[in-house]
Amino acid sequence: SVMRMGCKIVYVCRDPKDALISHWNFVNKFRARDGLEALSVETAADFFCDGVTLFGPYWDHVLGYWRAHQVHPQKVLFFRYEEMIGDPAAHVRKLAQFDGRPFCMEEEEAGAVEAIVRLCSFEHMTGLDVAKHGVTELVVSMAENSWFFRRGQVGDWENYLSRETARRIDAITEARFKGSGLRV
Repeated sequence: SVMRMGCKIVYVCRDPKDALISHWNFVNKFRARDGLEALSVETAADFFCDGVTLFGPYWDHVLGYWRAHQVHPQKVLFFRYEEMIGDPAAHVRKLAQFDGRPFCMEEEEAGAVEAIVRLCSFEHMTGLDVAKHGVTELVVSMAENSWFFRRGQVGDWENYLSRETARRIDAITEARFKGSGLRV
């Protein structure tokens, strides 16, 4: 297990509906490259709700890291993407604190946090050469780095999922996370 390796982990979860749309887009990049027909969003949603994704069931994955964070907060930092987007500077500070390297007054006054936020922004990251032209070796295949970037927007699922599918995912999420203290 990753927890036994002794390294610190920063885990970022997303709203499951946005996670589904990102996963659907990512899978369809592989399918297009391999000459396969794209999955419909409805088919992808069925797979997602049944726990069939590249990383296993979304809810098990998220809950595993949420519980690890609760038991070992000094080893596992748990972020929600939507909150990170809402206040990136606060999350940069939390990350620095978690790593044992909090910003000193001089760094704060010099704008170090804001500079990091700019350098880590979706707009900046997608403009990097490595994001445009690099590749990443995954267990299953090679993936172009550009495939890891879509829109970087919160709530974009509304442009793809029916209200019925959204309610289905919300109901599963509520049932699976019940009693955990986790909200996404």
